[in-house]
Amino acid sequence: MFAGYNDSIPYGELIIIRNGKILREFMDMPDDPELNIDMGKLEKEEEKPIHSWVDVASYVDEDSIIYSDTGWLWIQ
Repeated sequence: MFAGYNDSIPYGELIIIRNGKILREFMDMPDDPELNIDMGKLEKEEEKPIHSWVDVASYVDEDSIIYSDTGWLWIQ
């Protein structure tokens, strides 16, 4: 699982892979909407769908498994 967001840009991305198959790929970048991706769905989304970077931020902050006060900043 890769999940992250940046509220100063704004930007949110979520990728979940199980057994080599992408179950969910979502990216919301309001400043550059042609890069947005919304593929697949999670069971968890029936209650709380992911439609924007804010939803990704909530997913990250509310999940005890993936939430961390520290992390990596990847610059390409």
